[in-house]
Amino acid sequence: MASRVPEATEQAVQLLDWWDLHIDDRSNGLGRREQRLVALLALTGRRSRLQLAGTLWPESSEHHAMSSLRAAVWHTRHEAPGLLSAHQSTLALAAHVTVDVAQLSGHATRVAASPESHDVADAVATLDVGELLPGWYDDWVLFERERFQHLRFRALEALARSSLAGGRPQEAALAARAALWIEPLHEGANLLLVRACLASGSTVEAVRHFHAYRRQLERDLGIRPSGTIAELVRPLLVSPRRGPLPAPQRARR
Repeated sequence: MASRVPEATEQAVQLLDWWDLHIDDRSNGLGRREQRLVALLALTGRRSRLQLAGTLWPESSEHHAMSSLRAAVWHTRHEAPGLLSAHQSTLALAAHVTVDVAQLSGHATRVAASPESHDVADAVATLDVGELLPGWYDDWVLFERERFQHLRFRALEALARSSLAGGRPQEAALAARAALWIEPLHEGANLLLVRACLASGSTVEAVRHFHAYRRQLERDLGIRPSGTIAELVRPLLVSPRRGPLPAPQRARR
């Protein structure tokens, strides 16, 4: 039996890149069952015990799921005292516990709401984070992973739009590229990047990105870019003096 961890003043749950629990800046492991309980509470907040049991053990009977939940709660409270806030019918993480995803989600929401008040380079660097619980494939994890990616994308797209409107095309391109790492086929973000390249005078880069976007759309979805983005670069594809601008060369194998 592992020794009891003393009551801690600082407890932090990490869900990005990998699961971890930090107690007073020291990493503390929990069993897989307890990790899943803590992660679910970290992502969804206070829940009834019945909801937690049904979500964590959906294929078990109610009796078996509730028994597993009681065991997970006991072990968590034994190994990490003070981490859980338990009421008669509900569970949550204690109010003092910090969660990296919650902190980043709050930052992304603030950036999306007022992108003009944030430094673009700093915001992009802050939002450039790892995957939420990589290697976890529970339905609730997949849902929360997609939701978190959407929050980050919205913030980055808002930064790109604000920067472009404010006459800062290089910052707009930085934010648009970061957004495209999350959703590479999103038309609005691709359009923003092309516009940012054109506004900064990088016409060759604008055409190069258009060609790459078109190839990826055709390969992955079997469709072509919309008329909006195509018309934006059409005047650049054929020049009366120089002829067609070259498409980027494929790398030799």
